[in-house]
Amino acid sequence: MRFLNRYDRLKERVASLEGHVSELGREHQKCLDDLHAGIRHLEATLRAEVAARTRETIKLKEQNDKFEEFVLARAMRPEPSQGAINALPSPSVAIVIPTFNRAGILPDAIKSVQAQAFQDWELVIVDDGSTDDTEAAMRPFLEDLRIRYIRQNQAGSAAARNAGILATSAPLLAYLDSDNLWYSEFLLQAVNALATMPDVDLVYGAMVVRAPGDPSSHLVWRPFSRENLLKRGFIDTNVIVHRRSLFEKFGGWSTDIQRMQDWDLVLRYTQQKPAFRLPALAVHYRTCDDQRITSRYPLGPSMLTIQHRMFPPRSLTHRPRVLYVLPEDVCVPEVQTEIRCMMRWGVHVEVWQIESRMRSLDCKVAVHQGALSDAIDLCKPDVLHVHGLAFAMEKQPEMADSRRPLTVRL
Repeated sequence: MRFLNRYDRLKERVASLEGHVSELGREHQKCLDDLHAGIRHLEATLRAEVAARTRETIKLKEQNDKFEEFVLARAMRPEPSQGAINALPSPSVAIVIPTFNRAGILPDAIKSVQAQAFQDWELVIVDDGSTDDTEAAMRPFLEDLRIRYIRQNQAGSAAARNAGILATSAPLLAYLDSDNLWYSEFLLQAVNALATMPDVDLVYGAMVVRAPGDPSSHLVWRPFSRENLLKRGFIDTNVIVHRRSLFEKFGGWSTDIQRMQDWDLVLRYTQQKPAFRLPALAVHYRTCDDQRITSRYPLGPSMLTIQHRMFPPRSLTHRPRVLYVLPEDVCVPEVQTEIRCMMRWGVHVEVWQIESRMRSLDCKVAVHQGALSDAIDLCKPDVLHVHGLAFAMEKQPEMADSRRPLTVRL
């Protein structure tokens, strides 16, 4: 009987504990639910704040770009010097528009040229092998005797611009892509700057970029810096006007690259004189179709070509001479590979070893025996290169007398 009573009490305690554990579980779940709800609320608050700040940043940027555009459009520029402009040969500016299959948008570009405040220009449209109605779209504009239409087999925009330049005679050159639009004051300000500043050979204005379907815009108009230009281009084809003498001195548009042709051109044309940043809106840069070079060709190959052109490998005025100082137990294949690499880099290599096991070398190098000092006198090395720290310490007195730099392979 006593045992049954103890058993009943234990059952009651177990039941009580189970109830307590169940209550703790419910409280734990409630805490978890409250925690998750708090996290969700915090995430929603943060997202809303980030979105609000992003909208504010975009709005401020748009306001800043619009303000810069407004300022440039009303910039305090010198009044055009009619006397200096009139002293230029007529026509004063040759404009080249290369085009390919853009019959629908080319007329807008031409109209933006015709709307220029400066009117003493000649315009050449170079059709780079179009297969659409470009020729028909051009016919009404040919009534303007300042405009000519040239057709060529497809060779790329650079070749088209070069053909256009060669077909003109004006002392100043400018370029407009067939999908972009010039601001009406651009040519007047550019011609005036070049006519009144004989030390300036190239000017560039500001580019207003608007993405399709996006009412916002941003301005590209960085101060000129040759140092920054060497790193990356920031002057677009459509915003430059330059003297024909640059074309004659440094050549035309590079036909061996598909991208960044304007970077390549401006790099060459500003080698001797800096470009002048013109306080004027130059072009409204548009994206109208999929014919853009930027969407058809990769950037890397053209960038590498330009960088190699501007930073060619330095030619050595003195071929470095290295004398290998080797212990007799050296690993021949390892040394052989190292020497071949040095020779590919243009280094003159000779070898000294107490007992010559280096006669088996496939690469043709002089191998010295006898006194190390004699080998140094014969080789006249710029550098002594020793394999093994212990061997370098052993030969250090002899090498120190030569007063030559020392390298050690550990």
